[in-house]
Amino acid sequence: MSPSNSIAYAVIPARGGSSGVKKKNIRYLCGQPLISYIIAAAKNAKFIAKVFVSTEDEEIAKVALGMGAEVIRHDPALSGNESPSFFVIKNATNVLDSRGDRPDIVVTLRATSPLCPSSAIDDAVKAVLMNSEASSAVSVVKAQVHPDKVLTINKLGYLEYYNRETSEGEYPKRRQEFRDVYVRNAAIYATRAEVIEQGSMWGHMPVPVIMSKESSVNINEEIDFVLAEAIMQKNP
Repeated sequence: MSPSNSIAYAVIPARGGSSGVKKKNIRYLCGQPLISYIIAAAKNAKFIAKVFVSTEDEEIAKVALGMGAEVIRHDPALSGNESPSFFVIKNATNVLDSRGDRPDIVVTLRATSPLCPSSAIDDAVKAVLMNSEASSAVSVVKAQVHPDKVLTINKLGYLEYYNRETSEGEYPKRRQEFRDVYVRNAAIYATRAEVIEQGSMWGHMPVPVIMSKESSVNINEEIDFVLAEAIMQKNP
């Protein structure tokens, strides 16, 4: 399977509510609705054939259509605070399949990742298409804290290592002694359609797409808008 004969669609789940910032997905950032940045990145990606926004919200749908994305309406029950967005993606995959428009790769993108570049989206699609064993490609960023350094507070109020088998020992190890570890940055999940249909966002053999710290900014709180705006103004 190669990029030339495979189809990848982008699906952006976007609900009207938000537990952190009101109307976050269409909140203005540097003069544009937040969701407009990831739509533009998807539309400019070489290996994305179509861009869909799945939403229950009329205002979001209007912005998405104005940006040239197609809109899939999903049940408001899928947009609750406790509802995993995976089920929005699975619903979108089912809708496309019912239309006879099933892609090979479903690329889940987040409206909350305004600095995600088109090149990273293409890298994710290529990573799956060029590896027949890969179930998906997941965007990650280098973790700022190694898990061996993570602490918790026990029932008696004392600090203890979250990982009881930590390699740190009785005194801090040098940063250079730890191997690199990564965390999902929630920007991109390029997944084979059949993996999503089986109930998983990434399957059993995901491959990494490593992104920079700046491009991994994820908007969840007010401070994240400040950070994203500062980066955008620095790198217009």
